[in-house]
Amino acid sequence: MICFPQMPRYIAVPGNPDLIELTVDYLGPNINGKRTLVKAGFRCDGGSIPRFCWPFIFHPLQAPFIAAAIPHDGEYAAELYERIDNDKRLYAACRALNIGWLKSRLIYRAVRIGGKFVWKRHTQDSIANAGKFVECVNV
Repeated sequence: MICFPQMPRYIAVPGNPDLIELTVDYLGPNINGKRTLVKAGFRCDGGSIPRFCWPFIFHPLQAPFIAAAIPHDGEYAAELYERIDNDKRLYAACRALNIGWLKSRLIYRAVRIGGKFVWKRHTQDSIANAGKFVECVNV
């Protein structure tokens, strides 16, 4: 069983309504013995879900999805795991939040589509910068 932590605390990034910034450190759920710590100051867009998918699932900054999206965005940005493993962890986190099977599958498929474009834009510098805010915690 996956035990989900509290909801993250964040603010909107001034001038960019599509980004949020964590105001306190956030420890994601235990998935297969690993949790993702995302530190205050990390900025993200909530899952790299293409806009055309939002009406069918969630707005990426909407609760409860945001609690799964923040660790996922951190894992992507820092490339903590292979991309497909990050996406599988997102699916597991969605299910832990009691997001239904179908909606969780739609979220998974959406990030498989949108995430590849985000992943391709990574540079050594962007990965290193994200690494300052994101780390894997073994439990």
